[in-house]
Amino acid sequence: MKLRAETVIAADSRTVWRFSQTPHLHARWDARFSEIEYLPRPSDDLPQRFRYSTRIGFGFTVQGWGETVGRADRKTSALRFGSDDRKSLIREGSGSWRYSPGKGGVRFSTVYEYTVRYGGFGQVIDLVFRRLMIWATRWSFDRLRIWIEDGTPPETSLRLWIAKIAARCALGFVFIYEGLVPKIVAQSKGEIALVGQSMLYVGSPAATLGVLGACEIFLGLWLLVGLAEKLSTGLAAAAIVFLATLVSSLRTEMLADPLGGISKNAGLVACALVVWLLSDSAPSAGRASPDRQRDKRRVIK
Repeated sequence: MKLRAETVIAADSRTVWRFSQTPHLHARWDARFSEIEYLPRPSDDLPQRFRYSTRIGFGFTVQGWGETVGRADRKTSALRFGSDDRKSLIREGSGSWRYSPGKGGVRFSTVYEYTVRYGGFGQVIDLVFRRLMIWATRWSFDRLRIWIEDGTPPETSLRLWIAKIAARCALGFVFIYEGLVPKIVAQSKGEIALVGQSMLYVGSPAATLGVLGACEIFLGLWLLVGLAEKLSTGLAAAAIVFLATLVSSLRTEMLADPLGGISKNAGLVACALVVWLLSDSAPSAGRASPDRQRDKRRVIK
C-alpha cells in the first residue's frame, strides 16, 4: 500500500513550490520532520542532498538523509530518502511530488513508498506505523493549505487542532460515561423515575433508559472517531439542550445540582461550540485524502 496525499491549494505553482521546497518552511508545516538542512551542492546537475531529523518524544531524535531533484518547470519533484539511524523503522524510500495548476489553484499531490528494517517484526510494526505516516502526510498537506490560503502559521494551526481534539474527546468521553454507567451498568433509580415521569418510554422506563444509554455511547464513540465532526457535535449539542430542558421541566431542583444541571451542560455545549468553530480552520487529514479530492473533481465536472 503506497502512501498518498493530495490537496488543492488556492495559490500559484511558484508559491506552493517555495513553501514545500524551502527547507526551513517545509519543516514548519510537515509533521514528519523537525528540521531539514540542505547540504552543499557541487553542481546543478547533481541531486540536492539534505539531512533531516524528527523528534519522536522523550528526548529521542531520528536522523535521516535524502536527495531531491526538481524539474525546471516546477511541476514535479523526485525524492529518495532513508535513515541509518537504528531508531528509525524506515530503511529507505522514494517518491515524488506533483504540482498541477488548475482552475481552483494548484493540485499538490505526493506518492511514496519505503522499506523497513528489523525483518518480519518491522513489517508487523509497519501495519500501524504506515497508517500513522499516511495520516501525518495528509494532515500536514492540509496544514500547508491553511498556511498558504489563510495565512495561519503552522504553529497556530497545531494549537487550534489540539484545542479541537481536546474539546471533542472531552465531549465524547462524557457521553460514553453518561450512557454506560448511570444508564446501563448501574442504572440510577432517579433516572429511571425521570423516564417514567416523562411518559416517553416504550416497554418500561428501565429498558428505555438502557436504549438511551446505548445511543449516548454510540454518539460518544462517533465523537472520538471524528468522522463528520460538525454533524456529530451539532447532534451532541442538540441532545444536551433537549435533555437538559426535559429534565429541568420535570424536576427544577436539578438545575441547582453542582455536578450536573446548568454547570455541566454549559461546559459540554461550550466544548461542542469549540469543535464546531475550529472544524474548518484546524488541519484535517481527511481533507487531503486522494479519494476525497477525486470526488470533488467529479462533482465539479
